[in-house]
Amino acid sequence: MTPLLDAAPHRHRVPADHRVLGLDRRTCPPALVVLAVFLVFTVVVPRIDAALDWDDPVLAGQQLALTDTLVFTPVAGYDVESGFRVGDGGTFGDATLAGAGITFQVSTDSYDGTPDQLLDQVQKVTSRTDDPTFRVDGNRATLTTAAG
Repeated sequence: MTPLLDAAPHRHRVPADHRVLGLDRRTCPPALVVLAVFLVFTVVVPRIDAALDWDDPVLAGQQLALTDTLVFTPVAGYDVESGFRVGDGGTFGDATLAGAGITFQVSTDSYDGTPDQLLDQVQKVTSRTDDPTFRVDGNRATLTTAAG
């Protein structure tokens, strides 16, 4: 006949001289490591992040280079998150700007058609979107910049 109460669970109980506040002292060092990592990631890292300025505002007239022949002039005051200014050197590629609650990304790609075909494609895509806030109105016109 088996006894009603099994003594097996009491066999693995930690002796009283190995306990602190009812906890096994051997589990304290790993728990302190976990607590230290938690504090570093929830207290120390956010404070360091808040102390560092990441702002890189565009000044009036500064240009960002997308390729060796394609540059654009962003609105002054926007922060450059990626990309580089003309004259600073670096690798060409996409540019990302942030400011006024928005993030603006400019990317380049190849296109084999004419500029008129590209504008027709842009108009076709934007006319089929459900977003009524973005509409291009007016006729196409040729513009000549100060640089020719």
